[in-house]
Order: sequence, then structure tokens, then C-alpha cells
Amino acid sequence: MFVAEYDSIVKDAKNCLEISKTEPSAIEFVDKTAFDQIDCKFNEKSKCLLCRV
Repeated sequence: MFVAEYDSIVKDAKNCLEISKTEPSAIEFVDKTAFDQIDCKFNEKSKCLLCRV
């Protein structure tokens, strides 16, 4: 699994389109509300995550 942090939802969405070209088995967008519930330290500036499997 690869997890990328983004400071912009727009950047995340654009990158998601590029990542989908690599034909991953799954791509998941995680917004700030959801990743605040994850027991892990993230960059304070991150607004969303993109997970690729």
C-alpha cells in the first residue's frame, strides 16, 4: 500500500487520475475528518490522503 498526503483536495484529485492509469487494485480518498481518526502522525498541513493498493 502507498499512502500520499496532500495539502489540497484539487491536487489529490488530479493525481488520482494519473494513478488510475497504473491500474491499481484500489484507490481510496481519505478526507481530513476520516484520517484524524487514524492512530498515526500526519503532516499538520495535510487535508486529505490518497491510498493506492
